[in-house]
Amino acid sequence: VYSFRLYEPDREIRVLCDKPTHDYIIRFSEFVKLIDEIIVVDVSDTENLRFRSKEIKTNVRQHVTGPYLFVDTDTICADSIAEIDTFSYDIACVPEFHVPLKDSVFKHLVMGYIRNSFNEDITDEDAWYNSGVMYVNDTPKAYEVCRKWNENWKRSAFVNGHKQDQPPLLITHRETGYAISELPGEYNCQVGLSVRFLAKAKIFHFLHFD
Repeated sequence: VYSFRLYEPDREIRVLCDKPTHDYIIRFSEFVKLIDEIIVVDVSDTENLRFRSKEIKTNVRQHVTGPYLFVDTDTICADSIAEIDTFSYDIACVPEFHVPLKDSVFKHLVMGYIRNSFNEDITDEDAWYNSGVMYVNDTPKAYEVCRKWNENWKRSAFVNGHKQDQPPLLITHRETGYAISELPGEYNCQVGLSVRFLAKAKIFHFLHFD
C-alpha cells in the first residue's frame, strides 16, 4: 500500500479482508490513512485461513464497483500505473513466470493438479496465468469470469481439497471462451524465476509460490 501511494498518491486503494484482519489493521492509524476503504468480507463459515484468503480473492468482483487492478499483498509498486485507465480488456493477467504452460518447469505438476481436481486434460493448453495481479473491468464478461472462477475454486477447494486458485482460473478461462487477455509483463514482474521485465517493472511480485 505504501509503495503504491508513492507512485499513485491520488488513486483509490481498497483493502479486502476478513473481520479478524480488519480488527488488526485498524490498530495502525498511520497505515489506515493510506487506504481509502477497507472492505470486510464475511467468510466466517470457512475456518481454514488459506481458504478464507482465496475465497476473498476469487470473489473481489462482487464487492468492488468499477474497473480495478487487483494486487496480492506480496507486491511492490515501482512506477506509475496510470496506463490502466486506458485499458479496455475484460480481464487481463500476466502469464505465470512470463512463459506459456508448455515451457513452464511446473507443467507436469499443473497438469496433474487439474486432472485430479477437474478431470480435464490440458496437454494442449498454453494459457497459464498468474493471479497475483489482475486487471478486471466492469463488464458483463468480467462478472461472468469472476463468478465462474469463484465457483470453480470452491469446487476444487471444498470438494477436492486443493487450495490453489490458479488452476481454477485456467479452467474458467477455457469455459468462458478464453476470455482472459494478456496483461503487459511489467505489471507483474515475477522475480522468483524470471528477470525478463526487471528493468521496466511497474509492479514486482515476490513470494508467490503456493
